[in-house]
Amino acid sequence: DSTFFFSSMRPDIVLENNSSDTLYSYRSKIFFSKVKNNEIISVEEWDSIINDKNFNVANLTFSTDRTKVFFSNCSKKGDSLHCQLYFSEMKNQKWSEPKKMDDKINLPCCSSTQPAITMGEEGNDVLYFVSDRAGGQGGWDIWSCTLLPNGKITAPTNLVPIINTEGNEISPYFHSNTDVLYFSSDWHKGFGGFDIFKS
Repeated sequence: DSTFFFSSMRPDIVLENNSSDTLYSYRSKIFFSKVKNNEIISVEEWDSIINDKNFNVANLTFSTDRTKVFFSNCSKKGDSLHCQLYFSEMKNQKWSEPKKMDDKINLPCCSSTQPAITMGEEGNDVLYFVSDRAGGQGGWDIWSCTLLPNGKITAPTNLVPIINTEGNEISPYFHSNTDVLYFSSDWHKGFGGFDIFKS
């Protein structure tokens, strides 16, 4: 309630005058800001155990009980990024070494990214994520699965074709209080490129 988390792509090296040189590589990392009286009072890079210097780390989401954190971990694969989902658990007031999620989520052939957690109807956390795997409607699609109390994960299912299209659907966020799914799409009728939609 007093901390704002975000991901940002920033240069590996910042010069003395607080500028950066375009020759330096940029990497996405997780940052956090302390908030007091509705004002941001600090901005810091998050735990180094999460921000791996060899990867682009982004798209942070917490389990509903705040004991786990899920995020995208992306590496260069040719001219593009290959992303997989990782998680870390809070143990003894510290975040554990991140682990790659189940093979049902992370397929070697494709990317899985942009996780979003919400509480499901039966009280279990539901994970929404984006993947370009086979079996979808085309391009990037939104998938979902249930995280069971025993640590197992149900098989991911492709959201209905009214959501997923031949184009790309990304950035899911499910607001459980109103049962509304927010997402971006470049296929549903909008103003051009990626627009925000809700269902």
